[in-house]
Amino acid sequence: MNKKLTSREKLLQAAQEHLLEKGATDFTVRAIASRAGVNHGLVHHYFGSMEGLTTELLRHFAEQKFAQVASSLEEAQGCHSELCKSAGQIHDPVFAKLFLAFFQLGDSMPCLCEAHAEIANQRRRQIAHLLGLGEQEARILQSLVIGGLILSRLDPGFNVGLLMELCLTYFQKTEL
Repeated sequence: MNKKLTSREKLLQAAQEHLLEKGATDFTVRAIASRAGVNHGLVHHYFGSMEGLTTELLRHFAEQKFAQVASSLEEAQGCHSELCKSAGQIHDPVFAKLFLAFFQLGDSMPCLCEAHAEIANQRRRQIAHLLGLGEQEARILQSLVIGGLILSRLDPGFNVGLLMELCLTYFQKTEL
């Protein structure tokens, strides 16, 4: 049985679909509400502003993606080859496209930049813990992954999974 989406869920879904199809182009309250089939006033009712909607979408998407990756990393139980395979899941064209769209929107939405920084710092600490990395190693790994996501959008042949494998091999600890 399909669950009927609430107006709030429709707005989040419409915003994500818009970003995937058009990026930041014409990313407006009216465009998102029209796509969702709801009154544009509901954006302000549920989220306070377009920034609120976009920040909520960023947080929701980041949480979903991290839960997926963290679960895979935990299942790898320190086995280096399994860690490499699990880390390769970060390479997801939808994730890369949304990630870059959120960055692009950050120029006009300061709250989104703050949320991005907060999420990045939180994820870096969690990845450091899961992989047994120090703060500096986790920061380098995160920077390489972000660069890899950007490169994967520019060059579809770029292998983010291989980048992850090389990073994990470099940072491999004796307990891994």
